[in-house]
Amino acid sequence: MAKKERIEQDAENDAARAGGNGLLTGLLVAGATIGAAALANAFIFYKTPPLTTKLPGGEVRYFPTAEGDVFYKKAGSGPPLLLVHGIGAGCSSYEWKQVWDELTKQYTVYALDLLGFGKSDKPAIAYSAETYVALLDDFCRRVIKVGEGRGECDVIATSLSAAYVVALSGRDPKLFRRLVLVCPTGIEELASKPGNRSEIGRTVLSAPVLGTTIYNAISSKSGIRNYMTTRLFAQASIVTDEMVDEYHTAAHQPGGENVLPSFLSGMLNICVSDEWKKIVDLPLLVWGEWPPALPDDYYYIRRRKVLDLQSRMESAKSPAERRQGGSRPLR
Repeated sequence: MAKKERIEQDAENDAARAGGNGLLTGLLVAGATIGAAALANAFIFYKTPPLTTKLPGGEVRYFPTAEGDVFYKKAGSGPPLLLVHGIGAGCSSYEWKQVWDELTKQYTVYALDLLGFGKSDKPAIAYSAETYVALLDDFCRRVIKVGEGRGECDVIATSLSAAYVVALSGRDPKLFRRLVLVCPTGIEELASKPGNRSEIGRTVLSAPVLGTTIYNAISSKSGIRNYMTTRLFAQASIVTDEMVDEYHTAAHQPGGENVLPSFLSGMLNICVSDEWKKIVDLPLLVWGEWPPALPDDYYYIRRRKVLDLQSRMESAKSPAERRQGGSRPLR
């Protein structure tokens, strides 16, 4: 009887050891997988060269803020014009490269890289829509020196950044003279305020290895090219290797992944329905001939009975390409 009990006890011990070994093996495999992903993520950023501006001429400057330094380029002469690029992996002032020379012939142009993008600092902070509304407000007043009875500036903004400009214009109607909104994100799409689910989503996407892995998948060269050919440009032939390389390089500057959690979780959204109706001078809305998001964007039109609408660009959404033949004054 005692011998049988010893045999059963030995069997239980063997099973326990086997279970422990299996758990240890699982932990080792998981650790190795996470470690490999972390190394791969770090290598992608490490091998990416420093970003250089592709906007010719003018002055390279930095605007200090509480969160970090903001890069901007200033060139040309004439009335002030602010260019605000879109929000997304690899976005930067490079978006304006194809129209830069033409605009600087008529205006004093300011093209900035928003905080977290391009050559600007990319702090690990909880980015929100107010981060960018406040930044643009501060930039206009301290750098361009408009507002508060000192005059106005024109502004061209794309996609989600158009909402920040609309919000700012609604709060201070004397800040901007004329608004040009290129494929603005629809009013209804931004109507829901970020809640607890958005905050949870941002927290999950901010996880060091998981978040960076997702970011690197989205901002890979193949991911960038696919997005450009299916969402940005109606003609895939417009997308060049230079464009893909520039977006990829901009996306993988140190800290480039820090904005993505807020963007994907909806924390960068802002409702501008009321502000939109307060704008006194009618904005110019610009879309490509075949923009994929136009049905949603039509909310901008429905909220205003009369608008100056221009919808004749080669590209689907991006201002980075245009028809040849020059540009016309903003008013």
